[in-house]
Amino acid sequence: VKVNLSPDPLNWHLPEYLKVAEELGLIGEKTKEQALLSADFRNLVHPGKTLRDKITCDRATTYSVLAGLEHLIKDLSKSLSKTH
Repeated sequence: VKVNLSPDPLNWHLPEYLKVAEELGLIGEKTKEQALLSADFRNLVHPGKTLRDKITCDRATTYSVLAGLEHLIKDLSKSLSKTH
């Protein structure tokens, strides 16, 4: 995923935060990829996107989002424990 970083992190979106977290060694590449996939599924709460993309929000997509969160929690917990 190619992202252009604004100098102001307040203008960043999830892809920018994930790129920086990966570059800092806080999360791994697989975690970044899963989190980006999760973001796609998270967007399914918007009815227009669901209709346009012809994707349904069901148990499988919910598990995909949870998988991304679990990867992030695991990697960040590991990274934070190294600093303390």
